[in-house]
Parts: sequence; structure tokens; C-alpha cells
Amino acid sequence: MAMSNQISLYRKINDNLKEKAGITVSMPELYYFVSDKREIIDLEKCESNIITINEFDEKWTPSEHGLSIEISFDIKNPAVLFGEDGVTQKNNTLAMAAHLHSKTSFFQKTISFDKIEYSENSVRLHFKHQFKKEELRGSLNLDFYIYVKELKEKFPLHAQHQGMSVTVDNLFSYLFIFDGEGSVFPITEFEEKNGPLWKVNKNWTDAAYEPFNINFVNLSLNTVHPMFRFLKEEKTNLSRYYMTDIIGQSMAMIINEVVNVEKYEINGEVDNSHDSIYSVVSYWVKTFEVNTADTFSITESILRKLNSRAGGDER
Repeated sequence: MAMSNQISLYRKINDNLKEKAGITVSMPELYYFVSDKREIIDLEKCESNIITINEFDEKWTPSEHGLSIEISFDIKNPAVLFGEDGVTQKNNTLAMAAHLHSKTSFFQKTISFDKIEYSENSVRLHFKHQFKKEELRGSLNLDFYIYVKELKEKFPLHAQHQGMSVTVDNLFSYLFIFDGEGSVFPITEFEEKNGPLWKVNKNWTDAAYEPFNINFVNLSLNTVHPMFRFLKEEKTNLSRYYMTDIIGQSMAMIINEVVNVEKYEINGEVDNSHDSIYSVVSYWVKTFEVNTADTFSITESILRKLNSRAGGDER
């Protein structure tokens, strides 16, 4: 049952109190560094709290780049949050925190980043977090809420312990999707003398509900193959193109399996999460304008688009 449908035993920040306090949020600022040069991901045209990174920057991939996220919050009238009609007494201190969680990246953490004290003046809070290269995969949920940081004075209708959230659901929430061709593709390694350089492992049984992660599908590279070191280093244009070609062929195999073998309709409505195998395949088909008639058409469509993005001409 959703938190908003539950009976709260103490007063929390609901939509009405949020509006009275004038709590607003800025558009997230995203950027990363290439050879110490700051590259900004322009979200000016973004109109949703679901942000697919590669829709705004095709060059960014978590395998090659880190990602910094900065978000500012303004509270025009923080005094409204304090006192008997607020969520805590004037002598107490509130704080804002972010809950970061990702099933596909296998982590969750909570970050407290700014405190809120009684004041009749407006305040600005600032969240900043930097993800390292290869730390992100699939998708990331970012939920913001306010909690009691310091409790000096109690009131019966208020939260009675430090650390308790005083927000109904979340103040603001974002979903970041990392769906570039190098971002959500789980890559593993294996050893097989005289074996192939690469192979795709399919372990899913239901593409609509099982997540696109290393447990259910992955591209596996043979570490004892003579070409492995050349492929792994990716220091030349040739090695990067070769890796792009392998990823493209792997994508084509997965698309063909989901669409033509398992008979999923890409334009159909399937009750699935944002990180399911079906949703990733659907994203690929739409983003790369894939002709799904057969495996040959799928492969050609994918490789044309990937070649174009890698610097070649799409013909």
C-alpha cells in the first residue's frame, strides 16, 4: 500500500504544506569529464522526471565516463515547516536527504546533504553527487525527502525521534535511465582455449518481467582469445569499431529472440519495469529504428545506426 494511503501517526509535509512553504526544485544539472574537460548534458528540452541520458548525449557511456548530478532546492518560507502547525518545533533541525537506489547497479545509499532550521528567510539547498566510471548500469532512482536531524523539543503531533521522515511519499523523485549501447549491456568474461572471441548468454524465461542485468543476459568475452587484449584496451579506432560491431550483433540476437522467437509486440502494452529485458529491447528498436522483419534486417539496422554514432556515415 502506498504511503499516501496510510494513516500517519504524526504530521508530515503533504502537497498543501509543500505549497505553503514554497518548496521547489531546479532542473537537474548533469555533466562528466573527458580529458579534464567538463562536458555538460543539456536537459533544456527535458519535460519529465524520467531522464534517459543518451537521448540528450549520445557520446556518454558509463563504461567510459563518470557522471555528476547537481540539483538545487528552494524553500521560500521555511518557517511554515516549524511550530505546532508544522512538522517539528522551532528549536529542532530538519534536513534534506536523497535515497539513491538501483536494482541494475546493485546498490542503494542515503545521502544527507543540507539542514533546515527555523527562519523567516528563504533558503536554498544543494545536492551534488559524483558517480565513478562503470559504477552505473541500467537505471537509477533518486528520491528526495525531509527528515528530523536534531530533536530538542517534542510535540505530540510531531515525529518523536531523530531520523524520522516528515515527508508524505517523496518530495521529488527522478528516474535516470542509462540505455546507451555501452551502458546497459552487461559484459562478463570466460576462458575457453580455441573458443570464440565472444558469445551471448541468455538466461531469462520471461523478458517482460526479468531485469536486463548480468544474471539474465550478458555478452561474454573470451580472455584467452588472441584478440581479447586488442578488444579490451579500446585504444584505437579499429578496436572501438570492432567492439561496437560485437555489441551490435549481440543486440540483434537479443532483439530477434524477444521479437521473432518469443513474439513480443514492441508497440504492445506490457506491464513491465523500466529495466526489464522487454523494455530495453523496445527502447533499442525505437531508438535505432530497427527493421524487425528477420535477423538479417535487425542486424543491418543496428549496425548502420551504431556505425553512424561511432563516426561513420549512415547510408
